[in-house]
Amino acid sequence: MKKTALVLSLLASSQVCFASNSLYQPKDENTPSIESITMSYGTPMKKELALNGATSGLPKTAFYGATMKLNMIRGVAPYSIEVTEGNVDIEEDILTIKDKGKIKLLISDSVGSSFTYSFNPSFFSTPDDLLRTFSQSEQYCNNMGGSLPKIEEIALVPTARMFGYLFAEWGSFSLNKSDWYTPDQDISYKLFRNQDEWGSMGYQGHISAHMDNGLVYQTFDDALMRTTCILK
Repeated sequence: MKKTALVLSLLASSQVCFASNSLYQPKDENTPSIESITMSYGTPMKKELALNGATSGLPKTAFYGATMKLNMIRGVAPYSIEVTEGNVDIEEDILTIKDKGKIKLLISDSVGSSFTYSFNPSFFSTPDDLLRTFSQSEQYCNNMGGSLPKIEEIALVPTARMFGYLFAEWGSFSLNKSDWYTPDQDISYKLFRNQDEWGSMGYQGHISAHMDNGLVYQTFDDALMRTTCILK
């Protein structure tokens, strides 16, 4: 595989935070709310995603089999979670995402106080065992009714806001409990909107991501990669 180490990644943190202008303000101490979400729950990559008052919208990304646990504060435990929209399995208080689409949860405490939490993540297809060139990957995603993700949708890059990124939210896919793990974890995707923008910066080819460490590399049209698509 032909590649150069064009590294655009930062080390993942064990805790990620979200800043939002839309804050959830409980009516009083008796109203339950979500303090954080444990991502990749039940795997070595589990991490706390602090909501910092966000009322909805997290996580930003998802895939088949992604696991998460809502960490509640206020109200009166125990809490119950009901899925009112979306394809999600619940076992005890662990949520497993099963398909694309908006997810809406009705969360109640033991005395009847409740609120609704919703999110509509970008949904990534599970890579199959086939290796494809960049052009073949584009066609593959088009045939699935989706598209190849852009860099801001999949990998870690130097930025103050570490959100909207598959790797940043869910961690390494070599340790994450999922169907994604393969000996070669390169995933092909776009860096810019088209080939001309990429070429205008003096580079050739495209970008691939290592899903075991979040690093990204320059690759070329004939390089064989596994493929993930964003499904609409």
